[in-house]
Amino acid sequence: MIGAHSGRILKFAFAGGLGFLCDSAITLSLTHFELVNPYLARALAFIAAVVLTWVLNRFVTFAGRRETVPLWRQFLRYVAAQIGGLTLNFVAYSLIVVIFGSTQFVIVMALMSGSALAMGINYLLAHFWVFKA
Repeated sequence: MIGAHSGRILKFAFAGGLGFLCDSAITLSLTHFELVNPYLARALAFIAAVVLTWVLNRFVTFAGRRETVPLWRQFLRYVAAQIGGLTLNFVAYSLIVVIFGSTQFVIVMALMSGSALAMGINYLLAHFWVFKA
């Protein structure tokens, strides 16, 4: 199964990597300048990352699997699918910040851990539900 999906998984991972950079930049900027607490920063950054990754996955990763549903409906499916990944992502992030503190290094490690846990579930939901053929 992985062999058949390897190209798509790589594209999905690349989109996710760009989403991670977006997420990290916003989270770190908001916390560095103490504009908001680390949890609100994470939530705001996640929203931006979801929009970016939906665009990339819609038009690059799953470009050949477009349904006839309107874009807004597909976007809502994508957002709904991210809830499972968001839950894993945010729980891991929060546990790491609570246990190790909120230094910039810890926040980056927490972001990476949460993102890695969420990637698998997000890919499966995108492949089998959001961008199904």
